[in-house]
Formats: sequence, structure tokens, C-alpha cells
Amino acid sequence: MNKQILFFFTLFVMGALPIFGQEDHVLFTVNNLPVHVSEFKYIYEKSNGAEADYSRASLEKYLELYQNFKLKIARAREMKLDTIPALKRELEGYRKKLANSYLIDKEVTDNLAREAYERMKTDVRMSHIYFSLKKLHAPGDTLAIYNKAMTLVKKLKNGASFENLAKEFSEDNTSKVKGGDIGYFTAIFPNGYYQMEEAAYKTPVGQVVGPIRTVSGYHIIKITDKRPARGEMEIAQILFSKDGKEESIVRKSAEKALNVLRSGKLAFDDVAKQFSDDKTTGSKGGYVGYIGINRFEQDFEDAVYALKKDGEVSGIIESSIGFHIVKRLRKKQLGTYEKEKRAILTKLRKDSRYQLAIDAFVEKTKKEANFVLKTPVFNKWVKTLPDSTFLTHKWKAPKEKNNTVLLTMKGRQATISDLEQYVYQATRKRLRYGRRTKIEDAAKDLLNDFVKDQVMSYAESKLEAKYPEFKSLMREYEEGILLFDISRKEVWDRASEDSTGLAAFYPSIQDQFNWEERATVVTYTVPKLYEKLLPKIRKRAKKKTPAKVLAKYNKKKRIVSMARETFEKSKAPQDIQKVWKQGGMTETVFDINRQPQTASFKVVEKIIPPGPKKLEDARGYAIAKYQDYLENHWIKTLQNQYKVVLNKEVFESLVK
Repeated sequence: MNKQILFFFTLFVMGALPIFGQEDHVLFTVNNLPVHVSEFKYIYEKSNGAEADYSRASLEKYLELYQNFKLKIARAREMKLDTIPALKRELEGYRKKLANSYLIDKEVTDNLAREAYERMKTDVRMSHIYFSLKKLHAPGDTLAIYNKAMTLVKKLKNGASFENLAKEFSEDNTSKVKGGDIGYFTAIFPNGYYQMEEAAYKTPVGQVVGPIRTVSGYHIIKITDKRPARGEMEIAQILFSKDGKEESIVRKSAEKALNVLRSGKLAFDDVAKQFSDDKTTGSKGGYVGYIGINRFEQDFEDAVYALKKDGEVSGIIESSIGFHIVKRLRKKQLGTYEKEKRAILTKLRKDSRYQLAIDAFVEKTKKEANFVLKTPVFNKWVKTLPDSTFLTHKWKAPKEKNNTVLLTMKGRQATISDLEQYVYQATRKRLRYGRRTKIEDAAKDLLNDFVKDQVMSYAESKLEAKYPEFKSLMREYEEGILLFDISRKEVWDRASEDSTGLAAFYPSIQDQFNWEERATVVTYTVPKLYEKLLPKIRKRAKKKTPAKVLAKYNKKKRIVSMARETFEKSKAPQDIQKVWKQGGMTETVFDINRQPQTASFKVVEKIIPPGPKKLEDARGYAIAKYQDYLENHWIKTLQNQYKVVLNKEVFESLVK
């Protein structure tokens, strides 16, 4: 197996994650170390893709490859390559990077995406009583507004009418006149409104919840309806604007256009261009694009979504701005989770809910880990902090370690010294607090960050136990590094550095490397300044050697220059192939882009018959062949050195 193939094979192995079943039989052992069916199946499917048909021939071929791979890993471990400090550091660095992203993906991102996807299947209708936080003047204002909202919540619990309270107290002037009704919404709610989304989807129809704080204020919410999500509709429209006109006349214009449509005399696009008062869409055949829920008047939206099939045209729909004729172009339904996932994640990563979910995960992990923070220990430490330097670059962690335990979790603990090192490394954050910040407040903030870091580290340490596939991925990555290192030592370096061995090996493969018929070609170049001499130069070049041509014309000044190249016939430029014989001469070509401009022509100096390549001519290809030779010899040695035992019964169970 040459270096390139081995590299791709390594990638397949490193990228594989096993499928764990209830019963995972051992397929084979190498030097008494087991390889289970789950591991082999996943790697087999990953490597073979659509060709993973589980036929006997396919399985046997891949089994041989994978057994050879495991033989090399056995040799690497015997050589203790897995104990090399550099490899350990690389593996630790990879694990830390992978663990953090893996943990967030599994515990936070994927859960959020699935939650959003499930919610996107349902539209929720809500009413709210809204209290704005935009005009706060004093620190106590927020509490006052909250208390005001709580007063209404108590009234609602005592049987007060939600609609009447909304009309009287809500600060949303648009919805208060409708008893607080704000229409239908579907996930994902805008950034800063995740708590409202949570309440909307978790509260049953008819119930009231709140007050809920969002980025704009406090909301008391009543859920009035839930329905299957309408999705988005791609539409075109013809608009007949009221705009101060007599409505009966406008309606008659709409009816006239509708009759033209139904008669089939004109297509929808043409009618829109001719009749629509919406000049923006009318010029495009009425094309509006996609519309969603709660963007237009309810009657208009209901009429549009009542269209049952693509291409269907509505009757006349009245709205506050005029009369509409709408054509349904396409209904966009929610796709599968896998299809929608990327778009959902793009939205979520910009949403504050992402950090809220991480915070929730930290709190959940604290409970699982029996987290205990020794607050008195922390408070005692805070009192020792120097007011003059703690929030400056001058502060450093004490050299003498303070091993007083600050926090504990299952199987681990952190000390005051650990906190001090963390705070010291967080210099930028300490400096951002500024001199006006109280030391106690800054220290508590830094403690929160330290606690989060410790909890996340604890969660990462449990990944192998919680997610077997993560454990497998780390094993595969380690084995990929070992494979690269052992292959470099046993094959790649030897093939490129063992000149004696390569020279001795080359005769056995020399017949695979042959020259085609070749030609030695001389290119003569002359400045355009001496263009009048070209006929004489060409005539002399036809009969004389390059040395004599140069000697003739370069006595006093450099008039002619030359370059010699050798081409195989199939790879030679077209102008050379056309004159392929000794003495053959191409036409003169002027290079007007070159400064100074030049003229050049080529002469076939001699034809070289086909023949074998020397080692120096085929060195790169020869090294690749030598690698294959060394690899095959190495594998045979490993097969004799280590015992491979196949469970034939288990193998037969895989064959389809």
C-alpha cells in the first residue's frame, strides 16, 4: 500500500464511530486484543459507501485490510510509540478541542435544534398584557414594573377578564384594542424572546402564564389556540387599491380581471402586468415571493392558505388596502430534521438561548456531580485580596500554594490555589472591571467563570463513559497517529533514504518504466530588432549545430540565444509534433507581449528511440513502488510475529 492510499485509509479509520448494540461479538483478535463487530461494521460501511453490500468478496477484502491495520498498531504499541511525550501532547490537545465541541453539540446544540424543530411544527396564538422596560430611570424601576405585572396576575387568578385588563393596562397599543391578541407565531422566536417561546409552547390552550421577561419588557401571556404550522406560501397577486377610490368601482375592476383570468384569454402574469396597482410586483407578473403567518391581515392570510394546490387562483380577497386576486405558486412545508438542521443551527448560534442552554447544562451537571461550593472559604479568600492591585496587571497568584478545598464534585476537587491560577490567567477580564468595581463583585464574577470552567471540565472527563462513540473516536484518532508514525519509520523514511536498497530493487521493476520515442529540441530566440537576419539564421540552424549558429551571429553582440529541451512524442507541443523528424523546423513566432519583442523558432536536433528509464529518471515512481514492496514485506513479517484469530462463525453472520 503506497503512502497516499495509506493516508486515505487512515482518514477513514480516524473518522469512524462504532454502532453499539446490545450484543457486540468479537470478530477477530490481534495479539489477543479484540476487535468487535460494531467497530468493523461501521468502518466497513464508512470506507465502502454505497458499495458496502456485505457480499463475501467485499467483506473478505476489507477484513484483510483492517487486520493488517491492527497488526501495524500492535507493532507501534510494542515499540512504545504511544508513550512518546509529543504524541501524548498531541492526543491531549486533540481531546480537549474535540471534547468541548462534542460536549456542546451533544448536550446543548443538538437538543436546542431538535426542540426548535419540533416547535416549528406548530403555530401558537397568543394574547398578552405588555409592560415596557424601555423607559427606566432608576434601578428600582424594573422591580416596580414587575410588581405591577404581578398585581394583574393576582387579579387574573381571582377571575378577572384577561381581555379587559389588556385593554386597560397593556402598553402595546396595537394589540390592547383587540384584548391583547397578537395573533399566531411559530418558532424560532426572535433573539431575546426565548422565554416567551418557552411559555408559548409549554402552556396549554386557555391558560395564562407570566410575567415573562424579554428584551423589551414583561409580558403576561394567554394561549388562545394551537394548530399545525402553516409554513410559508409562495404567491403572486393582482392588487386593486382602494386608495380613496369608491370601493364599488374598485371591486368591479377586480371582478373584470378575474373574469379575464377564468376565461383563459390572458395568463395570470399578463393580467398582473396590465391591471395590478402594485407596480413593484405587477411588473414581475405579480410575483410577491414567500409569505408567512402573522405578517398580513388575518382574513387575507386565511384566504391565501385556503388555496389547496399549486397554480390555484383565489377569488376576490378584500383587505384594508384593497382587493386582491392571489395565485398559489408553491407551499413550503417543513422538511426532515436532517434537512432543516443546518438552517436551524445558523439561527440558534446567534440567539441568546444558546448561552442560556449552556448555563442550564452547567446547572444540570452540578446536580449530577454533587457539586458543593464552600462559600465561607471563598469569602475568607476575598478578604485577603489587595484593593490596590487585584484589578490591575500587577496582581499575581501567590507563589505559596493555598490547598484549601474550595469546591468538590464526584471524584475531584478544586482549591483556592486553582482559583488563583485561573484568576491570574484571566488578566484581561480583571482589567476590564475598572477601579470603580468593588473587589467583592469582581471576585464573585470571576468565581462564576471558574466554576463553569470546572464543571465543563468535569463533564468532558465523563465523555468516554457517557458516550461510547466518543471513546471510540479517541481510540481511532490515537491509532491514526500511531499508524502514521510507525509507517513513517518502517516504510516511508526507508523508501526515500535507503538509496542502496532502492538501487538494488529497481532492476526488478525497470521494465515498467520506459521512454517513448523522444526528440531533443533547440529553441532559437532573436530580438525583433534583428528581424531581417531571421532567414539567414533559420537557414544556418537547419544545417549547422547550435554552437556554430551562436558562433556565427554572436561575435560582437548577443543576437541569438538558444535553449535545449527533450520531449516524449505524445507530450510534445503541437508545433513540434508536426515537424517530428531530425532537422524539422517550426514556423517563426513573434512574442509581442515580451519587452523587448522577440521572434523564435524550434529545430528538432535529434530523435531518440524508445528505451528503458534509468533510476534517476523514474526516481519518484520507483520510490512509490519500493514503498509498496517494503509495506508488503513488513505485513508478512507482522503476520508471522503476531497471532491473528478470526471468529469464523461471527464473520459468516455478516455475509449477506
